[in-house]
Amino acid sequence: MSTVRSRNPQRQLKNLQNISKLTDKHASPIYEFNGFRLIPSERLLLRNGGAVPLTHKVFDILLLLVRNRGQLVEKEEMLDAVWPEQFVEQHNLTVSMSALRKALGESPDNHEYIETVPKHGYRFIANVRELPNDSSVQSKRHTHSTEAHHLYLKGRYNWNKRTPFWIERAVQYFEQAIQLDPHYALAYAGLADSYSLMAGNSGLPPSETFPKARAAALKALEIDDTLAEAHTSLALVRYLFDWQWTAAERGFKRAIELNPNYATAHHWYGEYLVLCRRFDEGFKELGQAQELEPLSFPINADVGQYYFFTRRYEQAVEQLTRTLELEPNFVRALALLGWTFEQLGRFEEAIAKFEQATALSGSRTLIVAGLGHAHAVSGNREAALEILEALTEQAKRTYVSPYEVAVIHAALNNVDAAFACLERAFEDRSVWLSWLDVDPRLDALRTDVRFENLLGRVKNSR
Repeated sequence: MSTVRSRNPQRQLKNLQNISKLTDKHASPIYEFNGFRLIPSERLLLRNGGAVPLTHKVFDILLLLVRNRGQLVEKEEMLDAVWPEQFVEQHNLTVSMSALRKALGESPDNHEYIETVPKHGYRFIANVRELPNDSSVQSKRHTHSTEAHHLYLKGRYNWNKRTPFWIERAVQYFEQAIQLDPHYALAYAGLADSYSLMAGNSGLPPSETFPKARAAALKALEIDDTLAEAHTSLALVRYLFDWQWTAAERGFKRAIELNPNYATAHHWYGEYLVLCRRFDEGFKELGQAQELEPLSFPINADVGQYYFFTRRYEQAVEQLTRTLELEPNFVRALALLGWTFEQLGRFEEAIAKFEQATALSGSRTLIVAGLGHAHAVSGNREAALEILEALTEQAKRTYVSPYEVAVIHAALNNVDAAFACLERAFEDRSVWLSWLDVDPRLDALRTDVRFENLLGRVKNSR
């Protein structure tokens, strides 16, 4: 039976220091064994040049074993090193070890790499060669500037919050990193991702943000065309703004080929597949992203979005509720939960979620439009019209996507006005038009020939 371990603080500290040292881009060597190459600074395992997908925990276990090759690593020591902030059962280690053996190609009867020492732990037994971590690829995608690297990490932290204020801060950090190191490819990829998210999270039109995103992604690829992050960044621009759906899919696949452990590539490719109504494939990619980054707020929220778009509303509520347990103020999850409650007819709860999200997001127009839609479908036409008027006034001062206005008109049965807004969204290349094929809020318009015509123009390059 699995048991919960007790902590050994001194051993835990030692192993945390070991893991930190091993994954440091300057201190960490590269390890080779039997056709495998382990690159800690990239969190990559290659076999004969091809990437081997590993979850973060499985990667850390392999890293710890290789670092201590030839030596017994006790189970308690591994648990303290790999799950430092959690009390977990030894079953977690058993499952991860099984996944690692499978990734290495070990059979149940032939342990070529990892020896099990019953009741104690494991020992890495393959011959390992250390190489200096000084390749040109490493220097291109990373930076020798510690300050630039720290700025990049701050940028990613802010970007991950997904609200206008934090995304603007992320842009500032990435730009500062690039000023310190103009050849820092990862920072350009981060900048591209920030400009892409600005298109749906700020008062800036897509025509202003996406060209900047494209330019930054192309610069990252110019510096290093083997960088998975850069291929992912460009693929996002390709389908959200360029509407080059086939090219976008090639980009996502190339990114995953280069680094199957890059969660964002699986996340955005999964979302892409869902928007193309390839639901089973999309769910698989989202699941892979969730396995790689189980605590990611955006990934968990977009698993909920998958259930919303596939009309499995009760499952969406369950998933989004779990996401909000991770971060109660995560605006995207609150908004998605509001849309889901609408579809279930739970209008009071929907309105409450939209009001909470509106306050937290600084009255982001997508959320305000969601509130207007909720009032419309609940029968409060007057409140919906007030929000429509407010969005019209705001559009005189800052960009408001016509798509957001269209969903309110659709709920009010203003069909011609809804299509007029959708046409303006097409002219603007609104990011939300990527939802056109799956958004339940537009279901009442789908039988109109104008809808099929518009959908065909958006997906013309699929």
